[in-house]
Amino acid sequence: MRDSSDSSLVSEIHYKNVACNNHDTYNGVVRGIDQVAPTRNKFRTIPCVNDLCNNIRCLLRLCQLNTIYTVSNKLDVIIKRGKDVLVNGRKTGIVYKINCLDCDACYIGQTKRHLDTRIKEHKEHKERIKEHKSDVKKHESNHSVVSKHRILNNYEFDWSNVHILVKEDHLKQGEIAEMFFIKRNSSSINLQRDTENLPVVYDIVLKNT
Repeated sequence: MRDSSDSSLVSEIHYKNVACNNHDTYNGVVRGIDQVAPTRNKFRTIPCVNDLCNNIRCLLRLCQLNTIYTVSNKLDVIIKRGKDVLVNGRKTGIVYKINCLDCDACYIGQTKRHLDTRIKEHKEHKERIKEHKSDVKKHESNHSVVSKHRILNNYEFDWSNVHILVKEDHLKQGEIAEMFFIKRNSSSINLQRDTENLPVVYDIVLKNT
């Protein structure tokens, strides 16, 4: 906290230090301060730090300044209010990335539903293809892209460590964010059409990041 009288306050404190070093009496110090500065009745806030705050309080009292202590760890910091933090699997409106455990490939997706629900669909899609003996090469959905990578290469994805790239509750902005991350990641297995609607301006951004 600063005001126009701060410079005179510094002068007062300096005067007291000089006077104390010269072994002046308490009354002499106070009289000297009264001669160089007008009487004031103001407050200063200072952090409460062990014995240091008491020393500062005594010093400021000589300058006719009262002190108010503040604490850094307030109750609203220690005691969290509101809802508990959601685990990743229960989050919605996100862009996510799944890494392959057997190579550098990854899949980037976007969902408005719970992440757990979306991941479950990815995992179960492979089994549905096998059950119906479908040709995975003929499918072109986002689910089949993941399943194709798993079946044709006999690879598996790291389902337990899905990365949330960004949270975006607005559908259109979420789709743009998904396209941005797909283009930014050269190892993604996403279909080329997944980025067809990305505004050209993002190409400039991608080239400079």
